[in-house]
Amino acid sequence: VAKWEGVGNVSFEGDAELLSSGKQSARILVRPANGVVVRFFGTSSENPLRALSLVPLAYAELDPRPLFHPQFLETLRGTSVLRFAGWQQVDEWDHPGSLVRQWTNRSLPAHQTQAGRWGVSVEYMVQLANALGAHPWFSMPKAAAVGSGVIDPYASSFAELVRTSLRADLRVFVEYRSCCVNGLAPGWDSQENAVQSLTLWSSWEATWNASRVVNLISSLQQVDKFGTDIGRVEAAAIDVSFGTVCGYGGEPCVAYDAIGAYGKYGNSTADDLIDEVLWPAMLRQESEVNKRVQQALHYKFEVVAFNAIPLVSARNYGHRGTLNWALQCETCLMQKVGHRYGLEEREALAKDGYSFEEGLRVYYAYEGISPDDRAQVEGSYWFKGPAAEAKTKCSIAAACRGFTYIKSGEWSCGLGAHRYGDCEQPGTAYFFTLTRAGQAGRVPPTSCEAFSVPGAEDCTPSSVDSYFKVSASDRATQLAAEEAAVTGCSVCQYSFSQHWYTQEIPQEGYSLDRLHRDWQMLVEKAAEEQRLEMKMATALRSDAVEGLMLHYLENLRQLGFSTIVGGILHLQMRMCREGGKACGITSIMLHSDDDGPVRRALDDMCEPNVCECDHGSPAVGENCIADGEKACAGCHLGYHLEGKVCVDIVCACKDGTPVVGLECIVH
Repeated sequence: VAKWEGVGNVSFEGDAELLSSGKQSARILVRPANGVVVRFFGTSSENPLRALSLVPLAYAELDPRPLFHPQFLETLRGTSVLRFAGWQQVDEWDHPGSLVRQWTNRSLPAHQTQAGRWGVSVEYMVQLANALGAHPWFSMPKAAAVGSGVIDPYASSFAELVRTSLRADLRVFVEYRSCCVNGLAPGWDSQENAVQSLTLWSSWEATWNASRVVNLISSLQQVDKFGTDIGRVEAAAIDVSFGTVCGYGGEPCVAYDAIGAYGKYGNSTADDLIDEVLWPAMLRQESEVNKRVQQALHYKFEVVAFNAIPLVSARNYGHRGTLNWALQCETCLMQKVGHRYGLEEREALAKDGYSFEEGLRVYYAYEGISPDDRAQVEGSYWFKGPAAEAKTKCSIAAACRGFTYIKSGEWSCGLGAHRYGDCEQPGTAYFFTLTRAGQAGRVPPTSCEAFSVPGAEDCTPSSVDSYFKVSASDRATQLAAEEAAVTGCSVCQYSFSQHWYTQEIPQEGYSLDRLHRDWQMLVEKAAEEQRLEMKMATALRSDAVEGLMLHYLENLRQLGFSTIVGGILHLQMRMCREGGKACGITSIMLHSDDDGPVRRALDDMCEPNVCECDHGSPAVGENCIADGEKACAGCHLGYHLEGKVCVDIVCACKDGTPVVGLECIVH
């Protein structure tokens, strides 16, 4: 159910199918695939469209409407500690979130998104902890000033808000955490970390009962930096994740994230990987963790485990990262040189004044070209007709640097009725200025077996062609322009894994010609790495991993951990510029409908009650009191809740005939 305020028109596209609509509401059917697109248009300046909400029908009539999706809460049900470092954006790489923050700039519940620069609002984190009865673990950013008696304004305001809103039966774990700013991780054994920790703890204890605040450190390397203040440390958190076999000593081996891992594990089955990688890594990590636990217990610290999951990935910052880096290099060169091809290809392809690109959808977007890239040709940025005529029109327009040509039958081939694939032969051209080539809608050329490319799942030849205008007047200076572009594109002088190239990167950097000669090799190596990633994903979802994880969790308990915190619940595999662990698995896929082995192990095999509901969605979690009970959380179209069950909606009409069926919306 969608609702909004104001006057105007709203359309729902993408994965959404409109079922019915009113002045300020609509009912849509969502078939999840690529996302829902909502467009506002024709709005009123006096009463503009605003306050859009899109809520599952089962929960639309609940009052108050739940802040967190019931399935999300059910996934976390039974959790005793919630570590919020990720929600606070403290652990983000190359992010200033771990530096000094201003309380006035913090995220608020009223903000448009909770995925902004400073993470999720404190209010929402506290509400989640209260709903689950879980002790929150907050990772505090750097204090503005440190020293004896100093109270940090941000930490103090944070602590006061939590004090006035957190359940009285819950404790708070507080740590100082500064990570990865400007590409550099902090020195966890530095004196600064100890001083920062003491200042932040004092800032919390100034407004809290100290018995409810647990002063925590997440690296035992800091211990000797506290000096006589070591008694202020109350708990130590130990990372207990396991992944690669190598790095712990023993016989020579090839780690799963090593650059040559494909040669070692390329022919291994998913079951082989459990025996060859996961089991040995788990055993060696147990030995390492035991040493750290004994050190913590020596100081009488409470010991908390975190990241109690396998963290194993294919090459860390390797072939996939290099491929994406090469894409950035290509984009930079395209912007500076002003066309898609290098000198060699240009001479062969520019006979009619244009270079031709096939398959690489630089400008492929939902509806033609983005407004910033559009070139007006004869009063319009698009033209329906043959490609040859589009070339003629673009040639005489100074602003036009080329066009994307969408052939007839494509799902997006123009405006109005043409958008839905019924446009006539031969197709539609969208003219562009080439000012932002490659910045939006860019996807890499790929092996279909290894990657998923939006809009090209079937790997059929592209029905989108791109033509880039070639100016005859600048050919004489083209070589100088190419050289200048290479010098100006620093991304063309670096590779994550350059030593596996057949030749080293040229000292002057990559030109487009050289880059394209190496392109197939870049794709093949990245594809190999991605296949390793997918193979490990299969291994981690094997039933055999359940026994391995139960064994590991029980051993951690026996080592003396008071609390064991899992890891990221759901991290989608994707391609990005870093590649490797930053974009690969790095976590078991755990989500609300996941019944995988690690999920079952972490849930300690508890089976939740299952309720039944006719004409609606069954209640879950604490709202489902007994297994098999008739209890509904929400009702389908045409029904409403009475008590715990769904019954027919009945409309009334004083002076006429009441509507019935689906037209009767409110009881």
